[in-house]
Amino acid sequence: MLLPVFFGSVNRWECDENDHLNVRFFAQKIQQTLQFGLIEVGIATPENVLAVCRQIRHKHMRFIAEARMAVPITGYFGVIESQPDALITLCELRNSATDVVLASFLIELGGEYSYTGPTNTLPEHAGTRGVTAEAFIYKDCTSDEMMSRGCSIIGQGVVQADECDSEGHLQNYLYMGRHSDSMPNLFTRFETKSRGDGVVGGAVLEYRMNFFSQLKSGSRFKIVSGVKALGEKTQVFIHAMFNADTGELVTGSEALAISMDLEARKAIKIPDERRARMSELLIRT
Repeated sequence: MLLPVFFGSVNRWECDENDHLNVRFFAQKIQQTLQFGLIEVGIATPENVLAVCRQIRHKHMRFIAEARMAVPITGYFGVIESQPDALITLCELRNSATDVVLASFLIELGGEYSYTGPTNTLPEHAGTRGVTAEAFIYKDCTSDEMMSRGCSIIGQGVVQADECDSEGHLQNYLYMGRHSDSMPNLFTRFETKSRGDGVVGGAVLEYRMNFFSQLKSGSRFKIVSGVKALGEKTQVFIHAMFNADTGELVTGSEALAISMDLEARKAIKIPDERRARMSELLIRT
């Protein structure tokens, strides 16, 4: 049974241009759920919980329902499986009023744990749907190699001190935040007038982020991204974040997104002009 360990709500300033909770704030509320839950079940202590959370190997995220302004949120935590060298946990955000699942994050933590408490069965809604449940397929590529395959730089900057935890590492949810900030630079490669009219938007449904190293205060970073695949209504993006000072891969992600009618609040077919532009930008193998 998952434990309710976080209570909050959707603030107006946490919503994006689509008028729903931005993915970074889904991730931020999940981060609090994870930290509180790890302490609650005795896996971590208040003193070492930040270090434990830096052992995240990957997060498989499913965004299941929209969370719009003032929606009350409860965060649930549970352990799925304890392995010799890993701990697999599940964090969910639910609408407190309806119990509808808004998002589920399956999180694997590396390291040795002595957890012997209760475990949970992975619910069907938390499983893999449209992205690869495997290691990042481009983990051995440099940023230049990614760009030679058709990717482009969509994000670049410096980690600020106020983005970091008390030990000077970039807070985990802000890896998602920096990716979210960068997406308009990817969209501009293939967007059409309909998005600018405020009629067509987009939403991510599923996201797997693999972690290979950490960024600290003052670290420079670079995000390169491209289009992996196209469906009738869906598009799969690849994102690779690099430490621009060392060239080291920091995160590698695969994301499944939809085009969205912002008035009807539902997925639509990818417009023909947009599809044509995206097809030209598919990542070359």
